[in-house]
Amino acid sequence: MLKVKDCVTLTNEVLSGDFLGVINIYNLQDKSKPESNAKRVLGLTYPTISIRQVLSAIDEKLARKRHHGAYIFTGGYGTGKSHTLLFLYHFLTNKIQRQE
Repeated sequence: MLKVKDCVTLTNEVLSGDFLGVINIYNLQDKSKPESNAKRVLGLTYPTISIRQVLSAIDEKLARKRHHGAYIFTGGYGTGKSHTLLFLYHFLTNKIQRQE
């Protein structure tokens, strides 16, 4: 029987249990919380289809190719809405971290 470990390589964060699980956006300004660490958030976030779609929508809006002014995040608990918003915040506000 095929096992997960046969198909993927787990990162050190997952192996150690030191990963971003539940995201609390209100922790963003608290320097002692992982949500405030741009390098960590950007380094751990996989560019999912949802993230790529919203980045593309932002790019199109800024290039005036898109006329809609809002992007709505929907989904049930645990579908990544807060993680995506946290990623976008750090991606859009941390030029140096984006370039690494």
